[in-house]
Amino acid sequence: MPARIAGTIAWAVNDDGRVVGETTTGAFLLDRGADVLEWDDVGAFGVSESGLVSGNVALENPYRATPRPRAPARYDGTEWAFLDIARVYPRGTREGVYADIYSVWDVNDSGVGVGSKRRSGLNSSVPFVTDSDFQSLEYLPIPYGGRASAINEQMKVAATQALANLAKEDVPDSVIRAYGGEPMRFGRDYIIPKPFDPRVLVWESHAVAMAAMDTGVARRPIDPDEYREQLEARLGKGRAVIRAAVARIVRHDLSPGWPASGRVTSEDDSGPDSSGHSRFRGCRFY
Repeated sequence: MPARIAGTIAWAVNDDGRVVGETTTGAFLLDRGADVLEWDDVGAFGVSESGLVSGNVALENPYRATPRPRAPARYDGTEWAFLDIARVYPRGTREGVYADIYSVWDVNDSGVGVGSKRRSGLNSSVPFVTDSDFQSLEYLPIPYGGRASAINEQMKVAATQALANLAKEDVPDSVIRAYGGEPMRFGRDYIIPKPFDPRVLVWESHAVAMAAMDTGVARRPIDPDEYREQLEARLGKGRAVIRAAVARIVRHDLSPGWPASGRVTSEDDSGPDSSGHSRFRGCRFY
């Protein structure tokens, strides 16, 4: 590696040999032929086979030098684009004490990125996925927060197939009651499981995890049966949260939606609140 980028951290490499990582002041892209691009105030964490780079961009804190908010960003081979949604927050009367830290950890050839948002000084985080045009992002409804660090086409296909297979299964009475008591069977009016069907967590998470292992994305191997049991166990607390949310929706005749029709853009600052918990239009998950 050239001496001029010595002392850095390399985060990712693709099959063409492109390497991305961090320098002491920003980020770098080591391209084929040892050509190096460097940027200040940028973080680079993932690189697709087509050369898209995922990361974040540091913005200014208008009240103090640090912490600086970091916005989700993507490099398309020509320039960095970012979503202007990172904010700073006060602590009592002191302005700008906390800042949003968005990081897009990986991006696929379709341009879809995955990452996480946290707030400086707080431990909680929430995973998100960006759209392929990098115009908006959607927070993932993971009850306990977390970090989405990789995505590939096989994982997306596995998730789709899991939902399609689940839709053909018998729907539990608890789900039918939550949605008005009308019978549900696979067909024209029911082609995808309901958002608050607790089985979605098990079926989809298990399928995606298996695809991640099969394609080498998973960082550590897991036992399929043991993982399914763990997912079932998580529903113990998750079911209570879901039941409360569904009851509120039914009681107030609300539409079970995520922020901004499921997407967050520069004009919609949704996500973790001041306590670090994920915020979803009236529904808070702990």
